[in-house]
This record gives sequence, structure tokens and C-alpha cells, in this order.
Amino acid sequence: MQRQHLFAAAVLAALLGALLAPASALAWGEVRAAKSDLNIRAKRSPTADIVTSLKAGDKIRVDFREGEWVAAFALDQKERDLKKAIGFVNAKYLSAPLPDPAAKPAAKAEEKAAAKPDAKPAAKPDSKTDAKVAEKPKPEVKPAADEPKAEPISVPAPVLVPEPAPAPAPAPVEAVTAKVEQKPEDVPPPPAAPQRPVRITADRLVYNEGKGTVVFEGNVQAEHAGMVLKSQKITAHLNDQGQAKNEGDQIDRIVAEGSVVVTKDTARGTCTMLTYFVQDGVLRMEGNPVLTDGPNTVTGEVIKFYLKDNRSEILSGGGKRVEAVFTLPEEMKAQ
Repeated sequence: MQRQHLFAAAVLAALLGALLAPASALAWGEVRAAKSDLNIRAKRSPTADIVTSLKAGDKIRVDFREGEWVAAFALDQKERDLKKAIGFVNAKYLSAPLPDPAAKPAAKAEEKAAAKPDAKPAAKPDSKTDAKVAEKPKPEVKPAADEPKAEPISVPAPVLVPEPAPAPAPAPVEAVTAKVEQKPEDVPPPPAAPQRPVRITADRLVYNEGKGTVVFEGNVQAEHAGMVLKSQKITAHLNDQGQAKNEGDQIDRIVAEGSVVVTKDTARGTCTMLTYFVQDGVLRMEGNPVLTDGPNTVTGEVIKFYLKDNRSEILSGGGKRVEAVFTLPEEMKAQ
């Protein structure tokens, strides 16, 4: 009877140890990884604002599922509180549940508590029956399957193998060439040169997935093919809502508003509104446009600058005429 009481006390101690374990060892929710690049949004909607983004393979903790949407948390989030969620993601873009790293410390603590032997000595037998029980040999404790016995490792001595002799060079073979007449239509066209990506930096941005636009505001600067564009606001219009074939042609055009300044090599332009057609490489400057290149200056109602050809076209209208100021070189002035 006394031995049964001791065994019950050991089981009760193990259960109390598991219940009093630190809260950080108790996992909640599920750990999942992003199948591909994925946006975390402020609400459970594909049109909600983007809070941050995940790369393929990034892991997060998810919970509070409603339909296909789940709340996203950091992996080290200890408290199950919806107010502390990073945002919301669609569960169909996440992997199946993964092993939770937060659950490992608790599992190890339970294994140690279960494997810990009873430190108290067995009570002396007070009867013949107890004496027989005490005389029974204790069962041999076999090591767990996942804990193999350590065996000595022997490292064999290195064996030196002589390097094979180099094979003799093959005899020269006379090349035979045949002239094949190739038709012009059989020649495949050369591959198109990859487009350079448009790089835009700003203080803040707003992405509208429905309209396929990205609005940049505050110290905006755009760079593309050696051109630098600065303004207070830039709106980027995407091709087919960003689903373009090449990385460089995702943007169809960008519209800059405010005090616009654009530079390319030695040319510099200013205006109040500029539209840049990315694929054609054409700038359309409106609102008192002025284009200077060194000492030369041109103005008009609208100025179109072709980046690929490095030429400009000045249009008049609205009662405003075209004006150009050119400075002659010194050798021409002397003649």
C-alpha cells in the first residue's frame, strides 16, 4: 500500500509540474510559412491597405480564423491577443501547419519529469507479502529508441593512391564543314533586351489593387535608364494590374505632380506636371515647361523629350509661342 501511495504522489507531482510550467512554453495557434511572396493586410480583405510583406518561406503564427482569412502574429508572440496581430492573410497562400518551436521546451520538461526516478527509498517490508514484493528484482530500464548507445569511432589511416598517368592526347582530326543555305525566315529574331526596372523612393505609398496604381508622396524620387525625376507626388500606373511579362515593364506610365524636376545627362527640365511613358521612353512636360541643356533653353506650351533618341519636340498652344535661346560657340562668334 505504501508503494502505491508513493507512485500516486510521483504522478501527481508530474501533473503539477506540467500545469505550473511557464506560459512561454505553452504554444497556441499554428505555425505556417508563406508559399510565395505574400502581403499582410490591415483587414480581412484583398483590397485593404498593405501593412508589410512576407517572402516565400517566411514563418508566422496564425489564429482567429474567419472564413479563409487568419490573423498573423510574430513567431515569438507569447500572448494570444487579437489586438497584437500584425495583420491578416489569406490561409490558402500559406503552407500546412509546421512544428511549433514554442512547444519544444514544454515537451522536454514533461519528458524529464516522466523519466525522473523517485528519490525516496522504498519502505521496509512490514509483512511477508510486502517482503516478497520487495525481494522481486526491479525491471531493467532499457534505453529509449531515439537515444542509441555511444560507440567508439575509429578513424582509418589515410591511404595514399597514386595519381593515374595522364592519357595521351588524341590525334588531330581534320574538321569537315558543310555549307548550309539558310533562309531569312529560318533565322530567329534576336531576343529583346531586358527592361531596366523603375526605382521609386518616397516617405509613404498607397497601393490600390483594384485600380492598379501606386501613389508615392513625400520627397519622391524616381530613377530609370539614367533619368532622375523628383516631385512631391508620383502616381505609377501598372500594366494589367502589375501582371507583366518582364520585371522591368510592370509600370506603364508614371505621372508626377507639383514642382517637378527631371535630369538626364546634361539636360534638365522643370514643370508642374510630367507624364513618363516608360515603354516608349517619352517625357511629356506641361505647366510652364522649361528644358535646358547647358547654355541652351527652350520653352513652350508642351515639351516632349524622347530619351531613346535624345531629342526634344516643343509644341505651342493657348496663345503661348515657342521660345528658344541658343548660345553660339566662341569660334563661331569670332567669324
